[in-house]
Amino acid sequence: MSFLDRSAGRRSPLLPWSGGIVSHLVAITLSALVQSQLFARSILVVDDDQDIREWMGAVFLEAGYNVAFASDGAEALLELSRGHFDVVVTDIVMPNRDGFELIGALRESWPEIRIIVVSGDGRGAREGYLQTALGLGAHSALSKPFGVTKLRAAVVSVLNF
Repeated sequence: MSFLDRSAGRRSPLLPWSGGIVSHLVAITLSALVQSQLFARSILVVDDDQDIREWMGAVFLEAGYNVAFASDGAEALLELSRGHFDVVVTDIVMPNRDGFELIGALRESWPEIRIIVVSGDGRGAREGYLQTALGLGAHSALSKPFGVTKLRAAVVSVLNF
């Protein structure tokens, strides 16, 4: 088996295709697969509410992002030490390490990561929490409940920041 080596006008034994439209389609498909894996953005979703965590993860996966999960700030720091993330979406009120502590750690150790905070603590201090988080270095803030459109728009916005 061989494929057409365009530079020399001869067939090469390296690939099984024989030129023409099939080889072009295969090259385009391979290129798209490689680019999607190389350039897919990664998001870490941090929330102690499993339902919210899974819902946000599904929204991001559907949009083509790579997604990892953590249930609190301490777990998030472990995930951050294991991999690369472009965005962290974090709740504020959580056990172990809250969102404020996580923002501080992110600013200190991973300043290139974009941060979106979400809050719906039900204590009436939500807006104050969001403003405090922005003051600590978060790039965007969403008040729970929010929809798919707002969540996706926040990610696009911070990635283009």
